[in-house]
Amino acid sequence: MKYRHDKAQVEKYTKAAMAAMAARGIPTEPGNFAVWYCHASGENPALNRALDGLIAEDASFDDERNEQLYEKFFGFE
Repeated sequence: MKYRHDKAQVEKYTKAAMAAMAARGIPTEPGNFAVWYCHASGENPALNRALDGLIAEDASFDDERNEQLYEKFFGFE
C-alpha cells in the first residue's frame, strides 16, 4: 500500500497512531505502528472495521493479537 500523505497529514496520523498505541499499551515497533498508522489514516476500511470492533469489545492487544493484525493486513503469503 502506498501512502500519499503530505507532511501535515503524516504528522497528524503519526500522533494519532502513537496515542492510540500508548493508550492500549502496545509497543511502538514497526509492525504495530503500520497497523495503527493505517487505522488513523482511514486508508483501509477492512482494517478500520477490525480494529474498531476489537476496541468496542475492549479486547487486549497482546503480542499475539498484534502479530495477527499485522499478518492479516500487511503480511505476505
